[in-house]
Amino acid sequence: MDSQIPRSPAGPPGAATPVRLGRPSLAEARQRRETLLAVAFDEFSQHGFAGTRIDEIARKAGVGRVSIYRNYDDKAGLFRAAARERTGQLADRLHHFLNAGPPSRERLRELVSIIYQAFTAPGLLGTTRLVVAEAERFPDVCNDLWETEMGAVSAPIVQFIRQAQQHGAMRLGPPEAAAFHLLNLACGGFRFLINPPLASAGEQQTWIDSVVAFVWPEPPPGAGR
Repeated sequence: MDSQIPRSPAGPPGAATPVRLGRPSLAEARQRRETLLAVAFDEFSQHGFAGTRIDEIARKAGVGRVSIYRNYDDKAGLFRAAARERTGQLADRLHHFLNAGPPSRERLRELVSIIYQAFTAPGLLGTTRLVVAEAERFPDVCNDLWETEMGAVSAPIVQFIRQAQQHGAMRLGPPEAAAFHLLNLACGGFRFLINPPLASAGEQQTWIDSVVAFVWPEPPPGAGR
């Protein structure tokens, strides 16, 4: 009699692959994080900060409630992370833009376009509306988020303006204040919070050109650019 323990027969073709146990791969962990933050953002947008429940976020995202608290401390931490997921993409893009070359009117036009497109896209537009809506009831959370994230977004704009001023252009006062004004001009201030984005590429280009003409006027005929 064979003393070896018989092996289980292989499953039929097409049988489900057993779930792999252990720690998730980096790609899986990144996907879970993106899913969680997307679900969290939707919940905060629909129910506000006070009305959002961590249990509901955990259920919809398919993660454990304890895992959320372990990674984000509390609801405020999750709120910041969900918003930062959107503002961080713009900050990264602006830093890449800054490193691409010296300031010029044409590059300013590109900068204004980047800002406009980012702030009128659903993700960042929704984040801004959410922070504004909750600022009165939760000033500490919203002010901290706004100052931190807008600081990261405005830093490369400040540097661009400072470089332009060193070349005699964009005489808009202190670069820090000028960056704030440029952000508002580029996206239309409160207009972008209330009205839908400009519908056509032509309308958007006209808006962008008007901002550039205001902050970096064309030199008079015969003058160097």
